[in-house]
Amino acid sequence: MASGVESSKAGDFLRKATLAESSGARAKYATRGLAAAGEDRTMRAMLMRQLYLSHMEAERFDKASEIARAAIELGVMADVACQDLARAYLGLGRYREAIEELRRASRLGPASRRAFHLWTLGSVSYFRGDYV
Repeated sequence: MASGVESSKAGDFLRKATLAESSGARAKYATRGLAAAGEDRTMRAMLMRQLYLSHMEAERFDKASEIARAAIELGVMADVACQDLARAYLGLGRYREAIEELRRASRLGPASRRAFHLWTLGSVSYFRGDYV
């Protein structure tokens, strides 16, 4: 577990990453935060999401998918990480895999987020012409 000082420092980097005005700055602060986060899985998941977002913003979908897969393994809000992985797969044109991740997100997530995952799944299917 991270010490209070490490956690506070990681939190400062998380705040900076969320407020960053460029994908490069977001990635820089998220990476620094991850180095300071220690074993705090929740903090790591939040910082990894910022790193994921920086890659998505820069259209580096391969890197974004790597980060999302690692975030899923943390087990903190795994449904959100599955949704993120699906978005990266969509950017890569890997539609079948995206659909599977959206299905997994709807199974893993709490009822309060299930409708969002299913709505996204339905939208992807609709725009792909898969009406079944």
